[in-house]
Amino acid sequence: MDRILDDACSYMLWVSRIRAACDDQLATVSEDDTTEATSGGPLMNLHATLGRGRRVYRSPGTLRAALLVTLAVPVFIVLAFVVKGGAVVGLVLVALLAIFAWRCWQWGISVSAHGVRVVQLFVTRTFQWDEIENFYVAPLSNYPFAAYVSLRNGRKMPSAGISTAQPASDAHRRQVQGPVDELNAMLAEWRKTRNT
Repeated sequence: MDRILDDACSYMLWVSRIRAACDDQLATVSEDDTTEATSGGPLMNLHATLGRGRRVYRSPGTLRAALLVTLAVPVFIVLAFVVKGGAVVGLVLVALLAIFAWRCWQWGISVSAHGVRVVQLFVTRTFQWDEIENFYVAPLSNYPFAAYVSLRNGRKMPSAGISTAQPASDAHRRQVQGPVDELNAMLAEWRKTRNT
């Protein structure tokens, strides 16, 4: 039992280190961005808005799902060693669940001075600011409200990372509309800096 608890503690430490590394990677500002921002270039206002260089937008439901999946991993680690003969299958499930947990923490729309990255469960797409027409809220499958990126070429890219579950209420819409309004404000700021 002590070994199981040690493994679970090691796993949680491992997850926190990976999460910190991902946050550091997302927050890193490239050298070109820093030069342009400090020289008074057109990206200076957007960098001031973004702070450390990248901001990730997610709905509260997405964060809860990521936390729930992450907390389920140590439970499966314990079960893998407690159930007789289930260690191999359990560890395979733990590995898959750990990958799923990592991907859940990535869900959403991340913004940098160069563009927007839309992260889904299996797909990640990156768009430059000049490719984006606007951001808006619309239904997505079983979600009554989800954020979409509307591109100038007519494509629409949904983001399940900024979405809410049933029922369709004003409170749920506000959870999605708030980030969408901020994203549209950043897009307007980018366009304003490009026109000057």
